[in-house]
Amino acid sequence: MKIEKVSDSQLKFTLTQADMEEMKIKIEDLATPSERTQKIFRDMIEKAVSQCDFPIDNTPLMVEAVPASPESIMIIVTKVSNKKSENIEKFFQLDNSKGMRKYKRKSIEAPYSPRTVSDDSILIFSFDTLDDIIDISPDISKVYTGTNSVYKNNGRYFLIVINDNPLDNIEVEAIEDMLYEFGRKHVSNMLAEEYLMEHGEKIIDGNALQVLADTFA
Repeated sequence: MKIEKVSDSQLKFTLTQADMEEMKIKIEDLATPSERTQKIFRDMIEKAVSQCDFPIDNTPLMVEAVPASPESIMIIVTKVSNKKSENIEKFFQLDNSKGMRKYKRKSIEAPYSPRTVSDDSILIFSFDTLDDIIDISPDISKVYTGTNSVYKNNGRYFLIVINDNPLDNIEVEAIEDMLYEFGRKHVSNMLAEEYLMEHGEKIIDGNALQVLADTFA
């Protein structure tokens, strides 16, 4: 297992197939919280705290697990400020209450599927109503034509935006600023996208903003 201190607020663990075999876990095991998986993550964090000078105290920790290759998985642990933790929906996290760091996760996609799109190109925002997405769709669709889809999950509408069309010549930050008008940003990466694809109700797939803009213009 490789442990890397990315910054004062972030750690990165890389687990190879050999590491997982030694721990007697599979990627699929991370999908189901258990006493054993809790202990594994507790031991990993405590080892990192001592090796990397990474005090956590009572700071909330956000954990993201991303398949790094067919034979390894990368786990990123980030300290989250109280303000940020109120604004960002976490798909899973470590809870430090009562001295325990309980691993919470509804689902994790085990199969690895190579993609040409990086996590930096993915934005996931949620909205109270579909009308909120309709309201922003004309302005965004004028400058952005990439892949985007709408899913409904837990009573909210999630817009997945992927900046995958180089002809758009628009930065992710510019799209993000437009989405913030009515939306709330969530953890945005391939794992979160796969979670919504598995657990959410698909409303419009592939060209949601363009369809909404054309329909309701």
